[in-house]
Amino acid sequence: MQDFIQLMITSMELKGFAKNTQKTYLGHIRCFAEFCANYPASAGYDDVRAFLHHSITERKLSLSLREFRLWGYQILFVSSALCREWNMLHVPRMKKK
Repeated sequence: MQDFIQLMITSMELKGFAKNTQKTYLGHIRCFAEFCANYPASAGYDDVRAFLHHSITERKLSLSLREFRLWGYQILFVSSALCREWNMLHVPRMKKK
């Protein structure tokens, strides 16, 4: 997991993300990995949807935190070691109030 985290940090540094932004995204990804009880590399859209649903119904996270999580997943799947396709249309987004 540590190698994976370092690759994600490197990717965010190359994109010029602020340290606080990196810390926030990594925190969300760590929570996601714990929720899935496995290495994030094996996760898919269903896992992301289930985690977001959990974030809404159980954790009662704000819209802005859920948005951070979505962008974190995009970094995780596309820009980091996973290099997988990521289509935001597969994960529904809540409309703003």
